[in-house]
Amino acid sequence: MSFFPFQALTGFSGRNRVLPPGPWGLPTLGKVKDMPRSGGQEWVHWAKHKELYELLNKRSAIYSSCPRMVFTNDLGTGSWTVALQGLTGAHRAYRKAIHPSFGSEAAISQFSSEVGAVILGAAYAGRYTAEPSNLDKLVHPSNEVMDIFAQSAKPGAWMVDLIPALKYVSTWFPEANLKRVARRWSAQTRALIDIPYAFSKLQIVNVETKPSYTIFSSCPVPPSRGLTWSLSPNGLLGHFMAAAQIQFLRRWTAFLSQWICTPDVQAKAHEEIERVIGSAKLPNLEDRSRLSSSYLIAVVKEILRWHPVAPLEMPHSSIKDDICGDYSIPRESIMLQNIWTMMHEPATYHDPLTYKPERFLPTKSQDGASEPDPHSIIFGFGRRVCAGRFLAGNTVFLTVAQTLAAFNIKNAIQDGVPASSPPRLTPGLISHPSPFLFTIKPRTPVHEALISSVEQEYM
Repeated sequence: MSFFPFQALTGFSGRNRVLPPGPWGLPTLGKVKDMPRSGGQEWVHWAKHKELYELLNKRSAIYSSCPRMVFTNDLGTGSWTVALQGLTGAHRAYRKAIHPSFGSEAAISQFSSEVGAVILGAAYAGRYTAEPSNLDKLVHPSNEVMDIFAQSAKPGAWMVDLIPALKYVSTWFPEANLKRVARRWSAQTRALIDIPYAFSKLQIVNVETKPSYTIFSSCPVPPSRGLTWSLSPNGLLGHFMAAAQIQFLRRWTAFLSQWICTPDVQAKAHEEIERVIGSAKLPNLEDRSRLSSSYLIAVVKEILRWHPVAPLEMPHSSIKDDICGDYSIPRESIMLQNIWTMMHEPATYHDPLTYKPERFLPTKSQDGASEPDPHSIIFGFGRRVCAGRFLAGNTVFLTVAQTLAAFNIKNAIQDGVPASSPPRLTPGLISHPSPFLFTIKPRTPVHEALISSVEQEYM
């Protein structure tokens, strides 16, 4: 695990205190080669897992703010998302608005059947059938929003974040393209988020609907200091759509990319599902408690660990000077949580680069302990923990359980040889496997009939 605090331009008042250690310097020259080429910010690398937990969870009142990101917040490209706002009235109002629907296990029980419909609709053509192209009227806009978000929030990608005064440069000035880009992306984002909200409202009026966030968010949000467009129902639905893109689509492609390379994992999961649940129905959320220490649950945990879809969690910022162990953390230090490194620490996970669900099964050692559950890390820390983590956790379980229960997933064969090698994982704020080919078929005629019956139910 690692995270990186760096000192703001204002410096740190306790100059005789010891900062976390940085890179090794050169003889005589010291760390002159590590000096930033622009912006005047000092980076410090730290690698202490327990201390990160101490800082971001137990001291969340200090470390739950968000650093100032001029391009996204001041210029508008990310002003719609509370994930990029500090501990403001808008941030608190957002958490308060979304908690009744998604903030607890009890709250999401009202959506249990609809969570299953999401998975079944995606796998077997459900209530909303997407166009068989990349330009579907609902799916394509949400993909565009996530692409804009990933580009605009990338740390260090925009010079204006290092030199905030650049935001005052007029758009007609040569090389002042960033303001034009920001304005275009901001307008695109709002328009794209309004599309699915308008569709959902139309469904409520014209079609018999089941519980959804759009219905529950129709109640006005209590007035709050800092209330903005991002806290309107369509803004809140935009947050939900963005999170669903990460938690469902990106994780599902990660599941598939691993399963084509590990047929033994599928075989073990198939055997357990047949033994515990049978083939007369698909697994549901009620079955999760019966599988609490099962191989299927271990499969879910391992894919979360092996491929974090957000390998570098959104940054946190400290609101005052603090001390952690022997080191001082200056006020306004920025914490970048390297989730991928934490999930692949050899000291924590044995043979971390290997996909091995068995690591999460109770061992035969004296205490029976398995390796740490990734759920405590992958959804974030402190007051910035993912507000929809309970819905995401249930969705991930159903994605894995229902897909494995009904289908065989194999590598595609071209000219007698496997078409895909293990896919490469893309870098960036949001990661997903590179394109790969696979085949997916019902396991047996019994499962094919079951899929057809479910399809009729959700059409």
